[in-house]
Amino acid sequence: MVLPALGAIALFLAACSSSGGSSSNTSPPSGGSSPSTALAFDKREVDLGSVEMGGQGVTTFLAINYGALPVDVGPVVVRALEGEAKASSLQGGVPVNPMKVYPIPIRLGPHTTLGPHRLEAQVTSTDPSAPRTSLILKYNVIEGPPEGETGPRLRVDKQLIDGGVIPYDRPLYEQFTLRNDGDAPLALAGAPVVRTELGC
Repeated sequence: MVLPALGAIALFLAACSSSGGSSSNTSPPSGGSSPSTALAFDKREVDLGSVEMGGQGVTTFLAINYGALPVDVGPVVVRALEGEAKASSLQGGVPVNPMKVYPIPIRLGPHTTLGPHRLEAQVTSTDPSAPRTSLILKYNVIEGPPEGETGPRLRVDKQLIDGGVIPYDRPLYEQFTLRNDGDAPLALAGAPVVRTELGC
């Protein structure tokens, strides 16, 4: 297929113990009955490795409502703990129904400063047990490819997504943004292939 100026590959990864179904449904964590509201996230910290200066991308956290009542999630305030805060996210609140998930995108770039970056995305919610949740993003901004080359030029917003230790019963959602920075159409050789190298 021919890649336009901007495209994305999204992966919804079910937990090893899941039985399938809609990507918006999830299973409650084991261990007793669910409280009226119980907001959780698929991960609390992510390392994106190297990100090219001048590029734009997105990383996504899943807000999961394990409770029995709807919960509003957002807005999300992003601030820099190190580097620059070239990022944005939800500007208002969104309802998340019981046993449902909602993807919270953190849009990054374009960056103007090289070196290590560490951002905090503070997510507010109406869950009284989690009125504010801190999500951490780490990455290193590097120089992009030289300008002036002709032909198609594929750029990926990140090479790595390391979410650390993930509970076995949590769904995951990840997205890579592909961009053609060249002056000619870019053709991808078939559909992207997802391969398990370790685990299930």
